[in-house]
Amino acid sequence: MAFGFGTVGWKRLGWLLVVSQASACSFIFEPAPGSANELRPDGKGRRCGRSFWYPLGDASVATTAATWAAGSNDDPDTQSNRSQRLRIAGWVGVGVFGASAIYGFVVEGRCALLRKESEPKAKPPAAARPSFPGSVFGFGFRMREPELSQLCRSKGGQWTMEGATGSCQRTRESSVTPEVRIRFDLGVPSEIRTRYFGAAQTSNRDYQALASGLRKLYGPPQVEASALTAECQSSLVQCLESGTRPTGPVWHWPGGTIELSPHWEGTRTVLDIRYAREEM
Repeated sequence: MAFGFGTVGWKRLGWLLVVSQASACSFIFEPAPGSANELRPDGKGRRCGRSFWYPLGDASVATTAATWAAGSNDDPDTQSNRSQRLRIAGWVGVGVFGASAIYGFVVEGRCALLRKESEPKAKPPAAARPSFPGSVFGFGFRMREPELSQLCRSKGGQWTMEGATGSCQRTRESSVTPEVRIRFDLGVPSEIRTRYFGAAQTSNRDYQALASGLRKLYGPPQVEASALTAECQSSLVQCLESGTRPTGPVWHWPGGTIELSPHWEGTRTVLDIRYAREEM
């Protein structure tokens, strides 16, 4: 059976395949893997991954060539040199266009993967920033003076009032547990300060530790701390005692502000964290 082609038809199709083998789509139009225009257009505007139609076209021609080569065996003139050459040309067409199709599918698939990898990846949603705290070491901004006094005593502290400012002082100073000072406005706290009195030799380390702790809790500050001078980096105590006033980091919210500041008080260094509530 000749698949509907006469001898002349098969020969013409064979010559057509021979000529078309020089124009396998993927070999001609697809760029080589690793070429400079793999992910961006080249000088002629061509780029990697133009279309899967090229390898599909090659596969179609390879299928047609295989059909022709197999069908030519039924040609009455199948033993002639001319017919044999055309049959060989058909199988060569299968090889050429089949290889071109495979090459095109590989390049197109690789290009699709590269494009996917090069696409901007969606950033994970940023963690919600903690809100301004409603209390500090249990001392709440909505508590009244009697409640704060009782809380201070329950913590082993000594409560005193001087004007509009209350203080919860420890019986013994500690670099870990701070003194708490509370300023009142209309009967409720408007500002709470925690005051740390560390040893002179650990002042620099304590200051950095407090700043790092606040950053972990509340994220990057809206106002960064000023850079410490060489003198302050060497000894924060001597720096403050000489009159230098470095500014610490500041965190802002619509409802309040937190500020860390080192300063000199009398004969010692005080690391002060100020929590100021602001009415919204």
